[in-house]
Amino acid sequence: MPRTRWLWSWVRVAAMYATVCGIHPCRGGSMGVVDGDALSENAPVPMLARPFTGSDTQLGLWQHLRTPSAATFGARSRIEVRRANALVNAWARTGSCDDVRIAGDCGVIAAVSPGVLGPTTVVTAAAGGGLASPSAIFDQSTLFEIASNTKVFTAITMEWMAVQGVIRVNDTLNEILKVTTTPIPRWQDPAVGTLTLRELATHTSGLPKLPSNLHGTPQNIFTGYTDADLFQFLGNLSSLPTRGSFLYSNLAFGLLGRLLELKAGVPYETLVREALLTPLGMADTKIFLTPAEWKNSVAPGRNASGRFAERNTPYGVLKGQGAFHSSIRDMATFLAASVAVAQNHTAARQIPEMLRKAMRACMEPQASDDYPVTHGRVGDAWEMYSSGGPTHNVVWKSGCTDGYGSYMAMDVSTGRSAVALGSCGACGHHAVAQLTRQLVDLPQRPLPAMAGPLPADTHPYTGCYRLPKVDDRVGRQSRNASLLYVSTVASNLVLRVGSSIDSAQAATTVSLFPLNSTFQPESGMLPTGFALVNDTFDLWPGRSSDPLEVVDRQFGRRELYFTAMVSWRQDRAPATILHVDGWELYASRIPCDAL
Repeated sequence: MPRTRWLWSWVRVAAMYATVCGIHPCRGGSMGVVDGDALSENAPVPMLARPFTGSDTQLGLWQHLRTPSAATFGARSRIEVRRANALVNAWARTGSCDDVRIAGDCGVIAAVSPGVLGPTTVVTAAAGGGLASPSAIFDQSTLFEIASNTKVFTAITMEWMAVQGVIRVNDTLNEILKVTTTPIPRWQDPAVGTLTLRELATHTSGLPKLPSNLHGTPQNIFTGYTDADLFQFLGNLSSLPTRGSFLYSNLAFGLLGRLLELKAGVPYETLVREALLTPLGMADTKIFLTPAEWKNSVAPGRNASGRFAERNTPYGVLKGQGAFHSSIRDMATFLAASVAVAQNHTAARQIPEMLRKAMRACMEPQASDDYPVTHGRVGDAWEMYSSGGPTHNVVWKSGCTDGYGSYMAMDVSTGRSAVALGSCGACGHHAVAQLTRQLVDLPQRPLPAMAGPLPADTHPYTGCYRLPKVDDRVGRQSRNASLLYVSTVASNLVLRVGSSIDSAQAATTVSLFPLNSTFQPESGMLPTGFALVNDTFDLWPGRSSDPLEVVDRQFGRRELYFTAMVSWRQDRAPATILHVDGWELYASRIPCDAL
């Protein structure tokens, strides 16, 4: 949205909300967020959308994402709208969002869809909540840095070239360079020349996260990085100590993107546009921006000091790891297409066959990632975890820079998807990630009727389970592994949480309500799950709950499943799966006297 039009847009949007929704823009609440209580199911609801002027035939199925109407919005359930509003408002008060240096001057915009053909709900909020300044108002065409979400576009382009026979995913660095004008370096470690495209795309190459010879600017460390810099660094590597294991590497994806453009003989952005962006009608998504676009279309990112933090300098040769900008409209379009492909939905036939095959190939698990706490796996760029039981496979990707955070995720089993783009680096990227995970997570299900009395204290679930450490990548921090203590009281299972038996006994007690559902467990899973029905439950006792935790208790799901096998450890030790905040936490059973 043009900055020169911000003030006018502020007046226009505020007036639209006041007249249509009965909301006064000066009475608090985040601009762009509609209170579900003020809605009737058939009332027109304003969307911060710019009418799309492209070809209908080009957009096909995805047009409803780009030009949402009152009719499609009217089909949304009240709980969906209220839940999305509550979650995005909770985001506005996390981390340092209420810092006076950024409050009201940056924000987040999120889109959630219940399925391929379902209506898309778009909500937005300003940091700190309350009244947003004109500079924090977003529409569905506003551009954000999407950072590492670029990697998914790079991986799809690789598979698209492979489908056409231009490359093979097992082609090596030496084989690619041999047919280009770029000379093959003299490798200090010859193994570097044998790295494959697939290893680069799955973070299993052993390359470090970043090269040590970057010489960019504080705003963009990749500025000015050349082929000479890249291949000098690679040529001087003495070993690849983690090759074959997951190690997240921006360098690997930057190299991958560069190899693809060298092989194709066209610029990286042009290549991605041909492979992916044009077929899906993603006209907002781009790397190179004109001065007018930088001024008028990009949401200004704010870092923790309240300063603008935008990568508005030339990117260098590592574009494939994180150079793209995009809008919520384009990212929701991409995510809807991805869900259709993942589910083999008939709607996916509108996507060109070669692109469809490439998108599907990227979602195939190739290795375990570094999130064992959530049973994580990695495909080409995409990562995966289970949610709502191991039959629910969530595919996700995140991105963050100094001033921006982004996260997209889709539950392949349900078709539910969400994406969030934020311009407040100071609010914390993990808050954007947690917001998106909770949007993807199913709304709270009604508790079913009791399945009948449970066995006495000899119930096989009774015992102690050690939760693995949960670090800040999951949006939590825990110094010590916690203990789940499950017992049977009054014909109900009871859950206590603590870091020792004594503290577990003293911790909040949570009733576990049996679920009678159509849940079909995987092999080794006992066919019973339980809802955690105590609203005061806190997975980390003693910590004050942040707003997202409170919202999750109101709108999200906290459930417990039991399994006889933890497959990433390849053993048959009994374990629990605790569903909380959209994640699955695997807890191995231990003797209660082990602590």
